[in-house]
Amino acid sequence: MAVEQQSATRPPALPTCILRGHASQIHCVQFVRQNSCLLTGDADGYVVYWDLSTSRALEAWKAHDGPILGVAQWGHGRMITAHLAARDDGILVAVPGRDDTTIEVYQFPDERLKILIPRVQVTATGMAMAVKLVRHSHSQDILLLAGYEGGVTAVFRLPGNCTGPGIESAELVYLSQPHSQPILSLDASSDGSSYFTSSADAVIAKHLVPMLPKISKGQDSLDSRQNTGSDPPLIPQALPSFLSEQDAVNSSLSTASQDTGMQYETHEEDLSAHFAKHSINKARKEDSKPSGLSSMLSSDQQSRAKSTMPCQPITVQAPYKIVNTKHAGQQSLRVRSDGRLIVTGGWDARIRIYSSKTLKEVAVLKWHKQGVYAVAFSQILTEEDFRKQDYVRVFGGQAEPRETQVKLKHWVAAGAKDGKISLWEMY
Repeated sequence: MAVEQQSATRPPALPTCILRGHASQIHCVQFVRQNSCLLTGDADGYVVYWDLSTSRALEAWKAHDGPILGVAQWGHGRMITAHLAARDDGILVAVPGRDDTTIEVYQFPDERLKILIPRVQVTATGMAMAVKLVRHSHSQDILLLAGYEGGVTAVFRLPGNCTGPGIESAELVYLSQPHSQPILSLDASSDGSSYFTSSADAVIAKHLVPMLPKISKGQDSLDSRQNTGSDPPLIPQALPSFLSEQDAVNSSLSTASQDTGMQYETHEEDLSAHFAKHSINKARKEDSKPSGLSSMLSSDQQSRAKSTMPCQPITVQAPYKIVNTKHAGQQSLRVRSDGRLIVTGGWDARIRIYSSKTLKEVAVLKWHKQGVYAVAFSQILTEEDFRKQDYVRVFGGQAEPRETQVKLKHWVAAGAKDGKISLWEMY
C-alpha cells in the first residue's frame, strides 16, 4: 500500500533542459557526433547546432528557403538534410520525387540520380509522405521504406550494383495498408528486419521485412551492362548541395525551392511494381529553360531496358502488429538504437514511449503547450564506443568528464510548434 501511494504521488517527469534558439516550429531533431551534439531544423529553413555538454548553440545557419523536413549526419563532419544510407563509394539520399507518387534516390558525392521508383501499381497510394533508407542485415541489401498519403506503406529493394552509368530499377518486396489516414512518420530497427509507422489516425503499426534472397553479383553486372543510357543527370537545385565548411559543423547547406514536373515510363503489363530501367539521354537545348532535371530529361527521350529481376506478384498484406493508441496525430516516430523502445511526438503536445515488442505505452512526457512535431533518441553507447571516435574535447590529456557523461546518457529530444526543444533523460 505504501508503495502504491508513493507511486501515485510521484511528481511528473520534467525535462533535463530546454533549448531555445528557434523563432518558428521545429520540424526535425537529430543527435550527432556520438550524442555530444544535437541538430535541429525549423519551418523558416534554419538549422541550429547545439553542444549538449553546455546546452548552448554553437552555430546557426539558413540551410533552405522552405521548412527543414529532415536532417542527418554524413560521416564525421558533414550534415545533409535528407535520409541517407552509407555505401563504400558514398551515400544514397532518398527524397519524394517531383511526381507526388514517385521517389528518387541520388548518390553523393557524385550528385547523380541513380534510382527512380515510380508509383505502386497494385493499389492507389497517394503522394509519398515519408521515406527511409536502411540496410537489411541478413541479405545486406539496401531497402527503401516508404509511407504514403493513402495510409499505405511499401518496402523496395534497391539493386546491389549502383555504379552503372544509367538509372537503376527497384523491386517491391512488401506492401501493407495499416492506416486510414496519411502516414506521417516511419523508422526501422537497426538491423532492418522490422519497422514502424505512425499516421494522422491513432494507429501505430509494426511491420516485418520479408526474408530476401541474395542477388548474385553476376546478375548485378548483367543489369549494369544492359543499361546503355548516358551519364546520369546532376542533382537538381531543389535538393541540398554542399557549399563550404564551417568551424563547428564543417558544412553548410543551401537550396533553391523551385520544383519541376516529370513523368516516368513504366511497363503497363508489369503490375507487380517491378519496374524496368530507363536510359537517359542528354536533352536538346530549347528556347525555354526549365530548372532541375526537366532541362535534361524528357519522357520521349527515355528508352526502355528489359529488367532482369524475376516478376513476383506482391499483394497488400496485414502488418505484423497493430495498436490503436487512441491518440490521433502522432507526427514523429523514432526507434532507439537498441531496438527496445520507440518514441512518438503528437499533436496533443505529448511525448509517448512504447515498447517495440508489445507496442504497449510505457511512459508519457508532457512539458510543451503546443504540438510536438519531431522526436529523436540518442544512441545507446558505452565508453568503448566513443573512445574509437576521433571527435572528443580533451581536458588535462583526457576526455572532458562532462562530455563523457553526456554521451553515455539515454536522451530523448523533442521539438515542438512553440519553437522549443526539450531534452529528457531515459532509462
